[in-house]
This record gives sequence, C-alpha cells and structure tokens, in this order.
Amino acid sequence: MTPLRKIMTVFCANEGADRIELMGKCRKRNISQPRQAFMLSARREGWSFPKIGEYLRRDHTTILVGCLAALEREREQSKIVVFRSVRA
Repeated sequence: MTPLRKIMTVFCANEGADRIELMGKCRKRNISQPRQAFMLSARREGWSFPKIGEYLRRDHTTILVGCLAALEREREQSKIVVFRSVRA
C-alpha cells in the first residue's frame, strides 16, 4: 500500500467517504468537497501537488485549486463558529 493510499484509507474511515468515489471524476458537491479535503490533508502531510495529482489522476493545478477551496471552506466554518460563540 502506497503512503498516499494509507492517507486516503484513514481519511475515508474518518470522513465516511468512499475511496472509489473520491478517486473518480464526479463533480457533485457531496463528492468533490471531501475530495478537496483529502487533497488538503495530503498536502499537510507534506505531499507535493504533482504527487497528489498523480495519485488522483489529475493535473497538479487541479490539486492546487482544490486545496485552496478546502482552505476557504475551513476559514468560513471557523468564522461561523466564532460568530455563534459571540452571539451566545
């Protein structure tokens, strides 16, 4: 098992995602957002954009855009949590 596959296995177990779907080409939000979160997880583990792209059979620029989208969602969610705690 490759190191990226191990990361994918752990990610899928934690997120309840299906590895085959994440590796696929589906652009539905319920598949693409977990895929982008995986891209960001792999990046945080030190993997390069080209290596993640090779694993997912995508161009490295797609991985870059996916990581940026996942980061933006994280920032938005943290703003919502802070806003809710301030209002409480």
